[in-house]
Amino acid sequence: MKIKEHLSTIIPVISFLMLAWTPARSETMNIVGTGDGIVILETLGAAFKQAHPQHTVYVPESIGSSGGIKAVGNDKSLIGRVARKIKNKEKSYGLVYHPMSNVSAYGTT
Repeated sequence: MKIKEHLSTIIPVISFLMLAWTPARSETMNIVGTGDGIVILETLGAAFKQAHPQHTVYVPESIGSSGGIKAVGNDKSLIGRVARKIKNKEKSYGLVYHPMSNVSAYGTT
């Protein structure tokens, strides 16, 4: 995986993490949801921790996009990782969908 190919993912995620914390706080941020992007988020979280050792980014195993939306909607997590937009039945949570990357997959048939 070449870093240049994933700048559209890396830059927004790092920017979000840097803005999410102030130097006076020490905490763990859980990013729950889909299995998509786990490796990238774990790598970015580790890099962020090197620069900011008082903070930890935890990316648990997948609970699916629906699980991530439900966790954030019920105030159990600050941010969720999803592989789709919010469904009509989930709009009652009052969440806003902010895509951070558009990853394409390639394969052969």
